[in-house]
Amino acid sequence: MEPVLRRATPGDTPALVDLHHLALRAVGADAAPGPWDDDLDDVLAHYVGTGGEFLVLDLVGTVVGMGARRRVDATTGEIKRMRVHPSHQGHGRRTQKPVLPEDPERAPSRRLRPDRAALPHPGRGPRPLPGNRCQQAWYT
Repeated sequence: MEPVLRRATPGDTPALVDLHHLALRAVGADAAPGPWDDDLDDVLAHYVGTGGEFLVLDLVGTVVGMGARRRVDATTGEIKRMRVHPSHQGHGRRTQKPVLPEDPERAPSRRLRPDRAALPHPGRGPRPLPGNRCQQAWYT
């Protein structure tokens, strides 16, 4: 079965929080729940409502990946909350459409930068962004 890329819904909140902490624990980076995670309680308001996006990778009803684009300014977006369930990392899964679709009304696509707090996958080092178009594929 192919994974489905879709916008997060309010019903995804428990799965998003669990995936966030599970993926961070897998690389030794989980700081435990705190106010720095408040955006996960309402991703539609925090990301979509402010001109960004929050997408999940759904595999037969289970959220196995997530990623957000936060609008920084009129021309800049920042990749946030990019997480993949540890048991699905390294499988080379790609979706049939871009992870961060370009929508001229919503997407600040001229400059897209990674989250400054993003950590590379252990043993692989950071993955270069393919130009300014890191929405080309879901990297797992």
